[in-house]
Amino acid sequence: MTKYTKLNLSADLATDPRIQVTSSFFGLSPKATYLPTYSPLKAVRLEFSSEAGQALAQALKADPTKRAAKLSALHWVSPSDFGNYQLEGCYTQDGTFAALRLYQFESLSYRAISELCLFEGPEVAEVTKVLGAA
Repeated sequence: MTKYTKLNLSADLATDPRIQVTSSFFGLSPKATYLPTYSPLKAVRLEFSSEAGQALAQALKADPTKRAAKLSALHWVSPSDFGNYQLEGCYTQDGTFAALRLYQFESLSYRAISELCLFEGPEVAEVTKVLGAA
């Protein structure tokens, strides 16, 4: 499992007042917590094929009220060992919050192709299916 601080999206989430990052054991073990429920965040980084990545990109660029439904409709999407799309995400253990951002490999590095997408409430269960957490 990926560490939360190693995610590229963690810098953007650090500005969210609902997320608190604390360090323990001399700063070697940082942990992120979703403050409304005090649930720890789990971090995920998955790679996808071109076809799956394009489908994810369309879902994440959709209207914010329809994103969760479009992501849950992608039941055929599964991570690959090597792909040119990378999905970074984090979610709470209690299923109340999730954040996603999609990157595409271009010019020897990953470039963000979606905005930071935040999900709360019942839509989190739909979103975490794509992350393999449900």
